[in-house]
Amino acid sequence: DKLDDVRCLCVEPNGDVLVCGLLLGNVARDDIGEMLQRYDPYVDPYARLVLEEGIEGVLCKARTLEIDLCENGYYSICDLCGSVREELRQRLAGD
Repeated sequence: DKLDDVRCLCVEPNGDVLVCGLLLGNVARDDIGEMLQRYDPYVDPYARLVLEEGIEGVLCKARTLEIDLCENGYYSICDLCGSVREELRQRLAGD
């Protein structure tokens, strides 16, 4: 799915609702319809990067931030993207 054209959601066992790994909310606290209404991928800097520059932008950002990318260590483009996103999230949480 494209981040700006959501056609499916992932609901984790703990109730978290995700679009392509991006947390929208939790079904125990939030209405799914309201989550989708307030969802704007262009607000999230990482999602905006993916939408505007694609995987090349993600790879460039990873190289710029010296994120170690293990070549052939990913089973899909989604796996690579999620790995870079998680590393960025951890770095931002550490600031």
